[in-house]
Order: sequence, then structure tokens, then C-alpha cells
Amino acid sequence: MSKFSHLSSHVNPRILAGAVSVAVFLWLYVKLGETYQYRMTIPVQISRIHPDRALSAELPENITVRMQGLGSSLAGMRLLWGRNLAFALDLSQVTGEWACVPNDHKEWITFPPGFEDMLVSQIIGPDTIHVQVEPALEKRLPVVGRHIAITPEAGYIQVGPILFQPDTVTVRGPRSLMRSIYAMDTDSLMFEGGQDLFTEIVDLANLSSSLIQVQETQVTMAADIQKLGERTLGNIPVTVTGAPSGRQVRIEPETVDLVIHGGVNFIHALDPSQIRAFIPFQYDWQRYKEYRVGLEIESPDDIITVNATPRILTVIVP
Repeated sequence: MSKFSHLSSHVNPRILAGAVSVAVFLWLYVKLGETYQYRMTIPVQISRIHPDRALSAELPENITVRMQGLGSSLAGMRLLWGRNLAFALDLSQVTGEWACVPNDHKEWITFPPGFEDMLVSQIIGPDTIHVQVEPALEKRLPVVGRHIAITPEAGYIQVGPILFQPDTVTVRGPRSLMRSIYAMDTDSLMFEGGQDLFTEIVDLANLSSSLIQVQETQVTMAADIQKLGERTLGNIPVTVTGAPSGRQVRIEPETVDLVIHGGVNFIHALDPSQIRAFIPFQYDWQRYKEYRVGLEIESPDDIITVNATPRILTVIVP
């Protein structure tokens, strides 16, 4: 057995670990105090833009830069602050098209306090960022829920349309794109088992272009869910529609009874005048004759069914 092996077997492990730690610390201290260069990819952002303009063409998502600084700063930048770095484009003076050369604007990459030794030695690429802006258009657009489906519990029904709060949102973007946008839709959603007043916070669907900014990203939807009910309406008058001036037609009976089905609160608050019972005039009707004609009913959309008694009436042409 060598003398070294004999000695090492008697070294205290704690002392050995401490010595190694000190050695590593001294090595790191020396290395982190040296100057290095580091290649990094950072996002492209807009710091300012002309108040009357909007971006009309996509920008590159990132640029690649070469940083220079002390090893300690580069390590901190990589671990702590790298996510906050960006190439912040100043477009406040741009009103049309502009070919931005990133290497001419290294000052648009700023470092947080404590990293004064850091600098951008080179922007590797892209060589040019093509910027296009055009007059901006801002407007309030209605919120629609064309892709929301609500399935109430058995014995219940949705009454009326889905309502949104707010019912309009502010949208801003380049005029060429904004002209073809007339409403903001929600995400596709399905809800089951609703009762009474059903509310939910929903996300607005993403637009096809990231160049359009939507101020609100969520809205509250509300749907009126009511228990199914039945109501009888008696003595609803029957009219003849479309008759020429001077032509007289008599109907027997002159009134009908209706049984309507729908949301219980809705049908009990319904004014009978909102339902119209009628028979369209037929030009082939001849004088002094009688005809058996089917009754037609017009009613609000939220009424599920309307049963009339009688359904077939007698038309007398005098």
C-alpha cells in the first residue's frame, strides 16, 4: 500500500469536502471574473408606435445577438434576467414602410441595473427587419356565441338568446384587416345540465391575425333556463291575410283556443296579442262557396309548440 493511500484513508471526509468546495469556489471566482462572449436569442417587441398607425405585417419573433460581459453577469443574465431582454423597436416615427437594420440600433436592447459591464457586441441576425404600418382603425364589435351549445336538464329549456356582458369589445388594428371584421366570437363551448339563470365566464376566440388587438379577452355569458310549462289561451281571434280591398270573407268559428308550451316564466308573462292566428287569402276562392282551410300560427321563437282547437276552419265567401 502506498503512503498516499495510507494517508488518504485517515483524512476526515468533512475536511476533504470542505477543501474541494473551497477549490471550486476559488475556480468559479476566477472564471466568473473573466470576460466572455455569449450567443443568445431574444424576442422582438414594439416599445412605441405612432398613435395613428398599426402594424400591418408580421415581424420576426426573435433576433440572435452576441453579448459580451463578465462571466458572473452572463450567468445572471442567462439564469435570471434573460427572459426580460428584448429588442424593443421604436416605431413612433414610422408612418409607412421601413427597413430596420438591427445592428444600427443596439441601444434598443437594455440591461437591468447591476449589469453595467454587459454590452451587445453584435446582432447576428436577421440583417434587416421589414416594418410595415398603416392607418389604424378602432371600433366596438358585438360579441356573438355562434359556437356555444347549452343542453339544459330534462324538463328545462333555454329561453331567449345567450347574453354577454360586456356585449361589445374594443378591437384595434390596421384598417385593411379591420374592414372585414364585424363581430367577435367566443370559443367553442358545450354546457350540460343547466337550470335557472346559467352564467359562465368565457374566452373570446383568437382572431386569425395577431396584428389585431382585442382589449377584452373574456366576457360573462348568461342564459335564461326555465322549467317547461303549459298555458291555455282562449278566444284568440282568427284573421284573413292578403285579401284584396273590398273582398269580404267570413270565418267560422271566428276564434280558436290555443295550448302553448315553453319556459314557464316566459309563457305566463306572454301577451296573447303576440300570437297571430290567420288564414291566407286564396285568389281561387269563388263567391257563394265554402272552403275547409287549415289554420296558420305565428308565435315568438321561444314557444316550442302551439296546439290549436279547432285546427281546420270554414271559410265562407259571400
